Amino acid sequence: MRWTKIWSDRPYPPFLMDLVTGATVQGLKKIFPESEIRQGVNYWKNASSSYYYPENELNVTMGKIAKKAIKNPKFLLNFFQKGFVLSKELRKFIEKKDLSRLDKKRDKELLKIADEASKKFFNFYSYGTVASLLGYTTENPIYSKMDTIVKIKGRGHKKIQQYVEALTNPPKRLKIHELELETLEIAEKVKRIGLKTKAQISKKFQDELDKLVEKFAWMSFDFCDSIFWDRDHFAKLVVEKINSGIRKRISFLIDYEKNTTKHFISASKKMKLNNEEVKIFKLIGSLGYYKWLREYEFQKAFFLFKQVQDEFGRRIGLTTLESKFLLPDEYKKALTNKKFYKKLIKNRMKELLIVNKRNARVILEGKKAKKEFSKIEKGAEFKFDGAEIRGNPASSGYAKGKVKIINSSKEMRKMNKGDILVSQATTPEIISAMKKAAAIITNEGGITSHAAIISRELKIPCVIGTKIAAQVLKDGEVVEVDANKGIIKKLE
Repeated sequence: MRWTKIWSDRPYPPFLMDLVTGATVQGLKKIFPESEIRQGVNYWKNASSSYYYPENELNVTMGKIAKKAIKNPKFLLNFFQKGFVLSKELRKFIEKKDLSRLDKKRDKELLKIADEASKKFFNFYSYGTVASLLGYTTENPIYSKMDTIVKIKGRGHKKIQQYVEALTNPPKRLKIHELELETLEIAEKVKRIGLKTKAQISKKFQDELDKLVEKFAWMSFDFCDSIFWDRDHFAKLVVEKINSGIRKRISFLIDYEKNTTKHFISASKKMKLNNEEVKIFKLIGSLGYYKWLREYEFQKAFFLFKQVQDEFGRRIGLTTLESKFLLPDEYKKALTNKKFYKKLIKNRMKELLIVNKRNARVILEGKKAKKEFSKIEKGAEFKFDGAEIRGNPASSGYAKGKVKIINSSKEMRKMNKGDILVSQATTPEIISAMKKAAAIITNEGGITSHAAIISRELKIPCVIGTKIAAQVLKDGEVVEVDANKGIIKKLE
């Protein structure tokens, strides 16, 4: 049995991923009985996670869902909307809890909060997993249908990739657009009074910047232990906007839905799409919209829930990072057997394997985890012939530059303006490096991924889903990126 990698080298902790995989294997089966996904694997090395499902089980299940959605888009939209509603319920549940004096709460009270939050997340992700897995599975029938439409209807169109972007953009504003809008409004004031430096802006607009921190900093939470956006980060955002077309962009964002609808209609007319073809593109746009809508909700929920996890860690004698390596059903046992779990978690931080099955869960630490993981047959390796790398166009354009491999905030210091950012998959923590890039290349992700959405907003060429770029390219190598065709070539 071969396994498909969904992602790798992420900071996502066992507490979160045990729920994610359980909801996909067990929860999805309850609401979509046709699901063939019987197990999922999560593997951690040095606290960095990789995530897998059996190739055939995943493809068959996503294929069934996609085929139903092509015939009846409302079927899939109902999944997306239900997932969003449940993710919002999770966030509201945690927001309503008094988290100010957790040290005064009894163990029983903390355990109740954790148990209810876990159940709500499981219920939400049973629906929410569909948006993620469809987004990561580029071979699903929805994307295949889109590719066929583009090949046939795109003949003779020089701007075909721009049309595809217009047809697949999220139909309504997301949190990232709201952040940009509020940043631009501050930048407009800054420009009016002639300020230019980050220090000047931080001093004069301290209150406004602090409001941005309060309102949006959680968007940089890595679902584990780190938040990257502070007042300094938002001051930098303002500086970046000063010399941009501020008023034009503000107007576009205020009327985002109206403008994206206009561009969608224009592109569909130029490509002469029929009603069924229009439905396919609307479905893909909705996939991206709801994928991010519900992710923002549970990201905010976990940002708040971190306080509960940290308090459990304090009581057991774990660091805040170590506390995220306890699984949802282990808190009660860890509180009564602290010495055992402190030792267990230290082993998990080095190496850990969790296999979630329909009726069982296998947990292995240390050498046993490594040995068992080595037995898993990974999906077909993508070979590089030395000539070119192929992926999927996400944001059109052409660029040439030096490669910089950036997978975490620690690596951002090597990024210079005009470099080509290459990543396993981009995340909010490396967005400052993305802004310096002449082009962005990722191993993972589909047309609704973080790299695809952000590169379009930044108007930076982007190629996604290359599978191998982050492994075969090296820092300092010069490449050319044709993001209209999804081709990357090494240059001598």
